[in-house]
Amino acid sequence: MFLANSRISILRGTYQDPDDDQADSSQPIAIGVPASLVQMTQVVSSPETGRSVDIKYIQGFVRPRVDILKGDRVVDQNGVVYSVDSVSQSGVFGVADKRLTLRIFED
Repeated sequence: MFLANSRISILRGTYQDPDDDQADSSQPIAIGVPASLVQMTQVVSSPETGRSVDIKYIQGFVRPRVDILKGDRVVDQNGVVYSVDSVSQSGVFGVADKRLTLRIFED
């Protein structure tokens, strides 16, 4: 079980804009969802150069029954938008919290 440090909104779907392009919908499917968001760093070495690079990402956790999918977008209470890169859940009968890998969404 996690300790919520944020409340998030989950956005899903697309629409056709006036130029007939597909754009992300800003319509939330859930609002005020308790979540834990923590910035993580992973050090990766390049095999070609041998240099180490810090990769930063956001690790998130939500309750087991929260409807969230890979490809959704998450907005925290500060207005920061994240893209959901992965959703995983371990545990028997889906009772464990869902683990999210998020990255800051840039247009």
